[in-house]
Amino acid sequence: MPMYVDRIRGSFEGLTKSQQKLANFVVDNYRDVAFMTCAELGHELDVDQATVVRFAQALGYSGYTELLNEIQEIVKTELKVAHEIPEVVSTPDQAFYKALLVEKANLDELLASIPAETVNEVVDLLLAAQRIYLVGEGAEAYAADIFGWMLRKAGLPTYTVERDVVSRQMTFANLGEGDLVVGVCYTPKPVDTANVVRFAREQGANTLGIVSSGTNPVAQAAHKIVTVPDGGVEGPSLVPTITVMQALVMAIGQK
Repeated sequence: MPMYVDRIRGSFEGLTKSQQKLANFVVDNYRDVAFMTCAELGHELDVDQATVVRFAQALGYSGYTELLNEIQEIVKTELKVAHEIPEVVSTPDQAFYKALLVEKANLDELLASIPAETVNEVVDLLLAAQRIYLVGEGAEAYAADIFGWMLRKAGLPTYTVERDVVSRQMTFANLGEGDLVVGVCYTPKPVDTANVVRFAREQGANTLGIVSSGTNPVAQAAHKIVTVPDGGVEGPSLVPTITVMQALVMAIGQK
């Protein structure tokens, strides 16, 4: 997760309404923000330049310029690999290589956006958990199942949360401190997964979100998040999410 997204997430509740509006716009439209001056960003959201500057300072930056420089570095990395991907393909081999190039771009973005500090914190969370519960909706549930299999293979006490009410009540009957609930999400409104993560947090359990956006409901509900790109050739891709899961398991093996 980029540092500015981590700072926004950590400071969001304490921001003013105007600053929260700026925060959501910056996270969801960072590629546009990378080319905006302070005045242009303020005009876009109908706030004055002083509000934009105070927003950046509320995140711990000296001003808007420092925040902008960080966003621009991320966009430069993305643009560097994006030019390799053809917009139009006409043969099976071109479609094949385009799909691989899209995933390469996703992985390049991962390498540029997840700091070592986040990796170490997540690994510590997983290793410290008495029990690990994984939850997801739709295709994300399959990713949760795969992660569960990986973690169990690594020797960690891991369980996948079923969707029916009775199974969930039984699963969470003794949920509390020492447990870790992991929500997997790359859809805009994962209501079910977000509710489970929020409930777990209320019960005193640690919570982790593996998400595609720092502003979706799971990200807002979890103690800690890992932001994963999900851009695919046709719809969201699971490849970056599965790759991050596998990399975390490999990292666990080094502890």
